[in-house]
Amino acid sequence: MRDGLRLLKYAGDLAIDDGTGKIDVEKVRAAWKRLENWKILEKISALPRSLRVTMAAMYIAALDSRKPSVTTDEVFNWVGELRSLLKMEPVAISSVRRYISELETYGLVDIQRMSRGKGSGVERRYILSVNYDQLLEALRTDADLYAEVKQIVKGIIGAKVEVAREKRLL
Repeated sequence: MRDGLRLLKYAGDLAIDDGTGKIDVEKVRAAWKRLENWKILEKISALPRSLRVTMAAMYIAALDSRKPSVTTDEVFNWVGELRSLLKMEPVAISSVRRYISELETYGLVDIQRMSRGKGSGVERRYILSVNYDQLLEALRTDADLYAEVKQIVKGIIGAKVEVAREKRLL
């Protein structure tokens, strides 16, 4: 019920901004996208800080590895780095796995399970289900975390640009 009312409100706002004053199918579709975005932002903003740190670590690990999917070890390393920068207590890798499972329950992370072959076990790779822009927008509610993520990302991108420049010069 609330979502329906919010959808109509957003569609009405779009109609007013458009100057037509009429709600049509296109305005409802645009309002639906806005509503979905709002729901994701609210969901991430309401998470405990440890889960937001884990999502931020997944984002950083994906940027650093240039792959959308990351391993537990990659996430764990960045969680440790972020928690240290934010002056939070360190956590064990089992806690990071638990955080990721909880994020999967919320629909914010997808887990890919791939067999390593007979007797070698299963590798788990994690992918954020949310758009990176949505994640960064939601992280703005935690100013310290957002500032640290922004600084780390700037360093990663700077290093990758430097490597690309060196390759061009060779």
